[in-house]
Amino acid sequence: MSKKFYIKIDPLAVLRNSRKESGLDPITFSVLLQNTSVDGICCCVKEDESIFTTRDIRLLKELLSLPMILIIPLNYNLLKFVTEIAPQKVIFSEDHGDRSVTPLSININKANSNLDTILDKAAETNLNSGLLLEPDLLALKIAFKKKLKNICFNVTRLNSLQHQNEFKEEFSKFEECVKMAKKLNFEISIQGELNFNNIKLY
Repeated sequence: MSKKFYIKIDPLAVLRNSRKESGLDPITFSVLLQNTSVDGICCCVKEDESIFTTRDIRLLKELLSLPMILIIPLNYNLLKFVTEIAPQKVIFSEDHGDRSVTPLSININKANSNLDTILDKAAETNLNSGLLLEPDLLALKIAFKKKLKNICFNVTRLNSLQHQNEFKEEFSKFEECVKMAKKLNFEISIQGELNFNNIKLY
């Protein structure tokens, strides 16, 4: 399976919202990306519209020929919205609160009736959906039992580790989980900052 490179445009949206001024906004930037070799864009959408508004997402859908991945919390109203937008893929995360712009991984190991309900609704709409997860073999097996086809590994914590030994230990978990995910025929995505330390995962 060929690797695809998606640009996460959230930082531009956050910058636009904080400065409250005209400039290179995420919509214009995404349109310009169509003249490059990137494969698509990725956006985090929250119900309070603190990063992207629904108007932003509708504009992106209307103006872009590039595929779009949306990362959303487990929220029924947002599920209805993204069903209307019909992005290439939807990744569900934990609700990341009003202050954080970084999506949080879902703890699939804990019983969560809301997760099961949202996944069932997503399956009914034929959305290409998956979960944002930390590297965990048990979580992968649970996701497989739930008949999911997509997994998105979150490298945010990995990138935050300063000590080399801690990084190597966490990185080995990712490598093991990626191998397992491939064996289970998951479509694999990786969410987070690409750098020289983690590029082997990609």
